[in-house]
Amino acid sequence: MMFVYRNCLFALLLLWAGASAAASPVPRMSVKALVKYYVGEAGKSPWEQSAMATMQIEFATGYLAGVADGAQGSHWCDTARVKTGEIDADVIYQLKKLPPAEQNLPAAPAIVAILARKFPCKRP
Repeated sequence: MMFVYRNCLFALLLLWAGASAAASPVPRMSVKALVKYYVGEAGKSPWEQSAMATMQIEFATGYLAGVADGAQGSHWCDTARVKTGEIDADVIYQLKKLPPAEQNLPAAPAIVAILARKFPCKRP
């Protein structure tokens, strides 16, 4: 009897865990969060940033690279005349200029739109 009770309890626990996991939306990087991460701690040089700020800066840089790589060739085309760091800085600058209502939207589509506008692909 104890075996059946334990199995039922375990099954209910699995169902509850699955239902709560399914109900949770996948977090997305917002424009506001990406800009905050990329900028780091205001007024501090790169060598004075805390470990957390350094990690966030690296995360933001990697996020930008991943979005750019994923869309390169289909939504925007690299001209090989601008350095990656310059592209990143310009994208962040453009993201900062977005209206407050757009700051909470996912960052990836905004990044792709900026890159497509600045570096369109020349289609024959």
